[in-house]
Amino acid sequence: MKSIERNKSVIIVVAILAVCAIFVLAYFAPLQKSKNVIIVTQTSVSEGASENNTETESIKLHGTFWNEGNLVAKNLTGIVIFTDAAHNKVVSKNIPISGDLLPDKGLLMTFDSEYTRERTVPKTDVNITIQSNWMEDGQSKNYSLLVYSGSYSVTIVTTQLNQTSIMLGESVNDTASLTAFGGYNATGTVTFQVKTPAADWATYDIENLTLTSGMATSAAYSPEAGTGTYYFRANYSGDTNYIGNQSDAEKLIVTKSAE
Repeated sequence: MKSIERNKSVIIVVAILAVCAIFVLAYFAPLQKSKNVIIVTQTSVSEGASENNTETESIKLHGTFWNEGNLVAKNLTGIVIFTDAAHNKVVSKNIPISGDLLPDKGLLMTFDSEYTRERTVPKTDVNITIQSNWMEDGQSKNYSLLVYSGSYSVTIVTTQLNQTSIMLGESVNDTASLTAFGGYNATGTVTFQVKTPAADWATYDIENLTLTSGMATSAAYSPEAGTGTYYFRANYSGDTNYIGNQSDAEKLIVTKSAE
């Protein structure tokens, strides 16, 4: 009888230990991380005219590698690929880094790369891809990342009506502002357009107003198509460095004049 009770006690203890083991495994299993390499790349791109040569331009890339995984990325190397469709060129340049990239962001590797080409008119784009290669747990790994698509030599055109609602017989002015990226002095012209309740988009001011300090203001416009909703926009012509662009449409409400 005592033997039976002893066996029952052993079974109960084993069952309790098994349940505890299950709870422990369930608790710690989510905390276990898979072993891998996670390469992170941070870059910045700048463009501008080459020094002492106005006929060429330089595209410069500055970057940093690090490893956020928990395995060492051994023998890390990299290649920068510049794709220049305008000149029908694909230029690959080795990144001057090599060695092991420690896990958990234990080491940063920085690099610089540059591509020089003849300037294009109008401005065209160069795409930049970084390819990294390393050994991970005895296996060869690689990763390609498009870090830059397009050109910093772009513009944003915005407009600002001096009023958003007027009565028939009154007038408004529209001002266009150009924000240019890329380090060049943006030139060119702006054309103002209006869409009335009775007609589609048409120029209402002198065509091709010259930009002054990145801005242009239209002549006064008096609605002639009656009451309703009018829309205004500005078109930027572009220049040798910047592609033209168009602003979003602004709305003007025209009501009857007070009698």
